[in-house]
Amino acid sequence: LFLYDSDEDNAKQLTAVKELSEKSKGDRPTLLIHRSNSNGIEFLESLGFDVPSKPTLFVITRKHDAKFNKYILDEKTEINLENLNEFVADCEEDKYPKHYKSEALPSKRLYPNVEPLVGSNIDEKVFFSEDKHHLVFFYTSLSVNQLPHFQKLAEKLKHESIGFYMFD
Repeated sequence: LFLYDSDEDNAKQLTAVKELSEKSKGDRPTLLIHRSNSNGIEFLESLGFDVPSKPTLFVITRKHDAKFNKYILDEKTEINLENLNEFVADCEEDKYPKHYKSEALPSKRLYPNVEPLVGSNIDEKVFFSEDKHHLVFFYTSLSVNQLPHFQKLAEKLKHESIGFYMFD
């Protein structure tokens, strides 16, 4: 998915994205979204992407009937064919950081032994952290009343080899 502002301003970037798309021979569907296209913007937002103020490339992958993984090209990366090839390859090999729609990290903990998780810190705290076991309570508005019970469990099982987390 490529979000762009205008054909004139983004001519080189559009050319690079189109070349990458043609090179994939239909294996990687490409959608060009002009910033003035309200349906395109709504589509990006429905996928959980924030719509940045500058041209951006988004990639969505899915392997072996697993969940969808979403990626956003770093805003500092120049959009050219070489960088796009590398970005897409890294996304397909899970080497690029995944995008998670995320709330801001809370400024303080609600419970002393339970660390809050949001989309922006779950990889670092859980998926890429091998120094301990992780017990994560994924809650919704229907189960938020169970958080005090989870906190009590975290207090009783407190140990340096176990991390307790809550994720809304």
